[in-house]
Amino acid sequence: MAPGGSRRTARSTLIKLLNYHWVLLGPANIFKVSYVNKPSPAAKFVVVPPAETCQADCKIARMWACLFWGLQTLVAAAIVQNKISDEAAAAAKLYVGVALVVAFASDVVREPVACAGG
Repeated sequence: MAPGGSRRTARSTLIKLLNYHWVLLGPANIFKVSYVNKPSPAAKFVVVPPAETCQADCKIARMWACLFWGLQTLVAAAIVQNKISDEAAAAAKLYVGVALVVAFASDVVREPVACAGG
Protein backbone atom coordinates (compact mmCIF):
# COMPACT_ATOMS: atom_id res chain seq x y z
CA MET A 1 0.00 0.00 0.00
CA ALA A 2 1.29 3.46 -0.86
CA PRO A 3 2.28 5.78 2.00
CA GLY A 4 -0.79 7.52 3.31
CA GLY A 5 -3.05 4.95 1.65
CA SER A 6 -4.48 3.69 4.92
CA ARG A 7 -5.01 7.29 6.04
CA ARG A 8 -6.97 8.01 2.84
CA THR A 9 -9.03 4.86 3.34
CA ALA A 10 -9.79 5.81 6.95
CA ARG A 11 -10.70 9.36 5.85
CA SER A 12 -12.99 8.05 3.12
CA THR A 13 -14.66 5.61 5.51
CA LEU A 14 -15.22 8.32 8.12
CA ILE A 15 -16.72 10.68 5.54
CA LYS A 16 -19.09 7.97 4.34
CA LEU A 17 -20.14 7.12 7.89
CA LEU A 18 -20.88 10.78 8.59
CA ASN A 19 -23.15 10.91 5.54
CA TYR A 20 -25.08 7.62 5.61
CA HIS A 21 -27.73 8.92 8.01
CA TRP A 22 -28.53 11.86 5.69
CA VAL A 23 -29.55 9.38 2.98
CA LEU A 24 -32.33 8.27 5.36
CA LEU A 25 -33.08 11.54 7.17
CA GLY A 26 -33.57 13.51 3.97
CA PRO A 27 -36.46 11.47 2.56
CA ALA A 28 -37.99 11.14 6.04
CA ASN A 29 -38.01 14.92 6.42
CA ILE A 30 -39.40 15.42 2.92
CA PHE A 31 -42.25 13.07 3.84
CA LYS A 32 -42.82 14.90 7.13
CA VAL A 33 -42.85 18.34 5.51
CA SER A 34 -44.90 17.33 2.47
CA TYR A 35 -47.45 14.91 3.87
CA VAL A 36 -47.55 14.98 7.65
CA ASN A 37 -47.05 18.76 7.96
CA LYS A 38 -47.26 18.79 11.75
CA PRO A 39 -44.63 19.81 14.28
CA SER A 40 -42.59 16.87 15.46
CA PRO A 41 -42.01 16.26 19.17
CA ALA A 42 -38.31 17.01 18.63
CA ALA A 43 -38.94 20.32 16.83
CA LYS A 44 -38.76 22.32 20.05
CA PHE A 45 -35.13 21.24 20.38
CA VAL A 46 -34.02 22.29 16.89
CA VAL A 47 -36.12 25.29 15.78
CA VAL A 48 -37.80 28.19 17.49
CA PRO A 49 -41.63 27.92 17.69
CA PRO A 50 -42.34 30.58 15.04
CA ALA A 51 -40.20 28.68 12.52
CA GLU A 52 -42.15 25.45 12.98
CA THR A 53 -45.48 27.29 12.77
CA CYS A 54 -44.32 29.23 9.71
CA GLN A 55 -43.40 26.05 7.86
CA ALA A 56 -46.71 24.40 8.72
CA ASP A 57 -48.68 27.42 7.49
CA CYS A 58 -46.68 28.35 4.39
CA LYS A 59 -46.46 26.31 1.19
CA ILE A 60 -43.40 28.19 -0.04
CA ALA A 61 -41.56 27.41 3.22
CA ARG A 62 -42.44 23.72 2.77
CA MET A 63 -41.22 23.86 -0.83
CA TRP A 64 -37.86 25.30 0.29
CA ALA A 65 -37.62 22.69 3.06
CA CYS A 66 -38.20 19.92 0.52
CA LEU A 67 -35.54 21.41 -1.78
CA PHE A 68 -33.08 21.58 1.12
CA TRP A 69 -33.70 18.01 2.25
CA GLY A 70 -33.71 16.70 -1.31
CA LEU A 71 -30.35 18.26 -2.11
CA GLN A 72 -28.90 17.11 1.22
CA THR A 73 -30.01 13.58 0.35
CA LEU A 74 -28.53 13.71 -3.16
CA VAL A 75 -25.18 15.09 -1.98
CA ALA A 76 -25.00 12.51 0.83
CA ALA A 77 -25.86 9.67 -1.56
CA ALA A 78 -23.23 10.89 -4.02
CA ILE A 79 -20.63 11.06 -1.24
CA VAL A 80 -21.46 7.54 -0.02
CA GLN A 81 -21.24 6.18 -3.58
CA ASN A 82 -18.08 8.15 -4.50
CA LYS A 83 -19.97 9.92 -7.30
CA ILE A 84 -18.98 13.47 -6.36
CA SER A 85 -15.59 15.10 -6.07
CA ASP A 86 -14.25 15.91 -2.63
CA GLU A 87 -14.17 19.58 -3.56
CA ALA A 88 -17.83 19.71 -4.66
CA ALA A 89 -18.96 17.75 -1.61
CA ALA A 90 -16.98 19.99 0.72
CA ALA A 91 -18.36 23.13 -0.95
CA ALA A 92 -21.95 21.88 -0.62
CA LYS A 93 -21.49 20.93 3.03
CA LEU A 94 -19.68 24.20 3.81
CA TYR A 95 -22.50 26.24 2.27
CA VAL A 96 -25.14 24.37 4.29
CA GLY A 97 -23.04 24.68 7.44
CA VAL A 98 -22.66 28.43 7.06
CA ALA A 99 -26.39 28.81 6.32
CA LEU A 100 -27.25 26.90 9.52
CA VAL A 101 -24.92 29.03 11.63
CA VAL A 102 -26.46 32.18 10.11
CA ALA A 103 -29.93 30.80 10.88
CA PHE A 104 -28.87 30.27 14.48
CA ALA A 105 -27.51 33.81 14.70
CA SER A 106 -30.85 35.04 13.31
CA ASP A 107 -32.81 33.09 15.99
CA VAL A 108 -34.39 30.66 13.54
CA VAL A 109 -32.80 27.43 14.74
CA ARG A 110 -31.46 26.25 18.09
CA GLU A 111 -28.00 25.13 19.23
CA PRO A 112 -28.10 21.50 17.95
CA VAL A 113 -28.68 22.70 14.40
CA ALA A 114 -25.96 25.36 14.69
CA CYS A 115 -23.55 22.70 15.98
CA ALA A 116 -24.38 20.50 13.00
CA GLY A 117 -23.61 23.45 10.76
CA GLY A 118 -20.45 24.46 12.56
